[in-house]
Amino acid sequence: MIFQFFNRKKLIILMYHGFTDKIYQNGIENYQGKHINIELFRSQISYLKKYYNILSLEECVRYFIEKENFPDKSAVITIDDGYKSNYTLAFPIFKEFDIPATIFLTTDFVDNQKFLWVDRLECALNYTKAKHLEIKVGEEKLYFPLICRKDKMSCDKSLRVKLKSMDYAYIEKIISEIENKLHVKVSELTNVPEIYQPLQWDEILKMTNTTRVSIGNHTQKHLILTRYANKIIKNELMLSKEIIQKKTGINTRLFSYPNGAHGDFNANTKLILKELGYSCALTTVSGMNNKFSDIYELKRFGIGNTDLKTFILTTSGVKNFVSEIKGY
Repeated sequence: MIFQFFNRKKLIILMYHGFTDKIYQNGIENYQGKHINIELFRSQISYLKKYYNILSLEECVRYFIEKENFPDKSAVITIDDGYKSNYTLAFPIFKEFDIPATIFLTTDFVDNQKFLWVDRLECALNYTKAKHLEIKVGEEKLYFPLICRKDKMSCDKSLRVKLKSMDYAYIEKIISEIENKLHVKVSELTNVPEIYQPLQWDEILKMTNTTRVSIGNHTQKHLILTRYANKIIKNELMLSKEIIQKKTGINTRLFSYPNGAHGDFNANTKLILKELGYSCALTTVSGMNNKFSDIYELKRFGIGNTDLKTFILTTSGVKNFVSEIKGY
């Protein structure tokens, strides 16, 4: 394919989160397409298998360390957070196509079954029968109508942006307050929506023992590291690493930054990762990598619930290239 000409000497790293076999028509569950349709994922993997060299992240680390050129059209598959659908839906496809992938675990989510705050927010808004939400965030008093789907999406987007910039303990406090006001808690639902459920350790072991699935660290509480003191950063990185090793026997050296945008990592976080023995760190900054890229600041393409044509344009770099041109 001509599109591969753009990146034949580069490394592309793809970022997923979760997967679904459902078609969502009502409410706001998965309205952002974070959990992609599994048949779409299958078509993406089929395309990659045909036209790319799918490498493990560990293999790529070796190329970086030795400053070697990557094989032409190299790709890596990564999945953040640790959703159950990684096992129930994606794992069979990994086996079918015999490909490596790395899953980055948020250990509070997996080990303590503590649902991610963004999912708690989305779920509360989706299932509530309340017609509005009044909440104080910081010094700001907010009012959101919740009459229709559009209202709920607007509320969810607005609160995500505001809360992401705040301390984790404060976020937890606000989310609990929202759940109480809306009378919906995902942890108390009789049937927790599949897309919000975390992996179980036995499922993780089945994947790592039978295929080339590797495990990386995504912190304990999904903290945006640059907003915290070194003591808290080190604690997040060490405790989560220890939990993964205790539960799986894997001494992981792979890391992906929560949120992962510019400003969510810096020279200090990279230094701490090196000190603690991590071999690489992945961002959510869109783009490709080469053998001279900073191994503690690797770029990825976030893959949403889009069609195969868009996927091809994204992985080839054409989409980024066009966006950059439009930005001038």
